[in-house]
Amino acid sequence: MKSKTTLLLTLVPTAFTLAAILLAVYFYSIELSNQQHRLLKDALIASKMTELRGYVKLARSALPSREQLEGGETDERSGRFADLLSRLDFGTDGYFFLYDDKGRNLMHPRQPDLVGQDLMEMRDPYGGTPIKDLVAASNQGGGFVYYYWNKPSERRTVRKLGYVEPVSPYRWMLGTGLYVDDIEKSIREFDARARANIHGGLLVLLTVSVLCILLISGTGLALNLRNQHRATEALRQLARRVVRSQEDERARVARDLHDGIGQILVSIKWLLETAMATQGRAAGPAAVLPGKLGSTQSFLQRALERLGQALLEIHHISNDLRPAALQDLGLAAALRSMVLAIGEEGGPRVRFAAHGPGGELTPQQGTALFRICQEALTNARRHAAAQRIDVVLLSASRRVILSVRDDGKGFNPQRAHAGGDGGSGLSHMRERMLMLGGTLSIDSTAAGTTVTAVLEPRGAA
Repeated sequence: MKSKTTLLLTLVPTAFTLAAILLAVYFYSIELSNQQHRLLKDALIASKMTELRGYVKLARSALPSREQLEGGETDERSGRFADLLSRLDFGTDGYFFLYDDKGRNLMHPRQPDLVGQDLMEMRDPYGGTPIKDLVAASNQGGGFVYYYWNKPSERRTVRKLGYVEPVSPYRWMLGTGLYVDDIEKSIREFDARARANIHGGLLVLLTVSVLCILLISGTGLALNLRNQHRATEALRQLARRVVRSQEDERARVARDLHDGIGQILVSIKWLLETAMATQGRAAGPAAVLPGKLGSTQSFLQRALERLGQALLEIHHISNDLRPAALQDLGLAAALRSMVLAIGEEGGPRVRFAAHGPGGELTPQQGTALFRICQEALTNARRHAAAQRIDVVLLSASRRVILSVRDDGKGFNPQRAHAGGDGGSGLSHMRERMLMLGGTLSIDSTAAGTTVTAVLEPRGAA
């Protein structure tokens, strides 16, 4: 469950980040496409305007000289020019037109039925007056005009961009134009290509993002499985060590019972049997001998002494299993009692100090700290050749700290744990703290060793 949660906590931010990047790229691409659309439209229109100017300039260059035109009447002169312009065209729908300044059509190669008509007030389907607008632009020296006009190749009215210039001194208007739908078609083609490029780029990014998520998922799953396998193996080893520790403890208790109490009880049994045999002979037909009765009392006295030893041995074994002082008086009292008992046995000087009220320890926590102190004192006495040992129990509102410091010769904790020389006790100390969520640190130098155990009491806030 923890592995799944960790994997989700990794994937969700990653997927969210990639989605945000994709959205940002998409909107940036759309904005860039719109900007390019506007730039292309402006560039195409500017290009078409330049193109229209060039066409009109080219048509005017084909205009006969004034002397040639002045050889006849105005209508005749315009007819000659119109005949020349009618043969000039470009593209499918590109042509020139010629009007006078009153709006009368003088030449229209695609719609000859308009020739001679006054179109000044003619209106297009949208209510506009295209000829009047063109004449107005020509009277101002020339210019561009948007208007609607019939497209010959499609026979429908389409918006057109026209350019006109005056032809002086004949008061004519020469012009041409391009249909805007051709420009819009080019722009639509560009937009289609831009959208295709955007969608293709997004598809590539999406594919890469999915591959990244799959790669992260696979890597995270592999790491989680490996960590889970390691954790499972560590738990198995811990369980095996706990079982081994329990078996070792049972073996120790059995050994103490056999070697101590068992031998004492055998001795008591022998003494009682001897006393009974002695008492039986004394009660026989023979005369009662005073020494016999004394011998019986001696055997019984010795049996009582051995029985006292058995009770003391049982007390020691029981105290090792679960100290009575720890259960009745608490951890501090149990530690003080253990320190006093060690002091009575001789050896290094052991001092104990307790500070602070502390939180309420659970029975498991109290037993763990007691055993850690017991193991640390045993190591200091047996292996470190310590002359002085300080045991300090510091209780605070959030944690309980047990410190055992000696002035012995010190050792290498890692080497001891790896080599098995004293490593079993150290492993048991660490495992006790690990199972209770505490920490254990061992600092050892040539000047001495300090064992520090830290637990959070049950009553901690």
